[in-house]
Amino acid sequence: MADTERKRLLSQQPRGTPGSSGCAAAFFIVFGLPFMAAGGAIGLLAGGVIPPAAVKGTPMPSGLTWCLALLFFGAGVFLSSLGIRGLVERSRLHARRARYPFTLRCIEERTETRRSGTRTSIQTVCDQLWADDVAQQGGAVREGNEVTVRFDLPEGDYGTRLAEPPARYWELAVVADTPGVDFSAKFLVPVYGRS
Repeated sequence: MADTERKRLLSQQPRGTPGSSGCAAAFFIVFGLPFMAAGGAIGLLAGGVIPPAAVKGTPMPSGLTWCLALLFFGAGVFLSSLGIRGLVERSRLHARRARYPFTLRCIEERTETRRSGTRTSIQTVCDQLWADDVAQQGGAVREGNEVTVRFDLPEGDYGTRLAEPPARYWELAVVADTPGVDFSAKFLVPVYGRS
């Protein structure tokens, strides 16, 4: 059954914007670990678990040591959390793709302006206007086979318009669970109203 409710697509990248890969998520997690370790070690030093005699030179004031510990540990937690969120989102996206192997959707891009104090940021977001899913039997999708898929398109103003704002386009997402390699691709599909 078609989904006709307008909703924001959190996992959708606007056209031309690269998405994050699994390598980037792993990089952030691994890159954050040394910062957390350094923050933990500085915290142990500030708490007296590591005796100050083990450290050469003039000891730092206790308050400054705790600030450094929090700074390093906080930076490590922030970087690692970016990677963990990326992995969780990729996992959710993979689960959604497994449930809905063929999805045709109408997407409209819009800009959002956000203000925080004196800072203003403009971001392009994607909204799903309409979507429908079609599932095929596991053996239907094989190399060299043609697969026929039929969708009943909605009535109304849903035509493709890439040259004028807000940009609107149709996308066919195809996912196949194949032995050895999972196939996933997105195709732009031109859809225009009847004249």
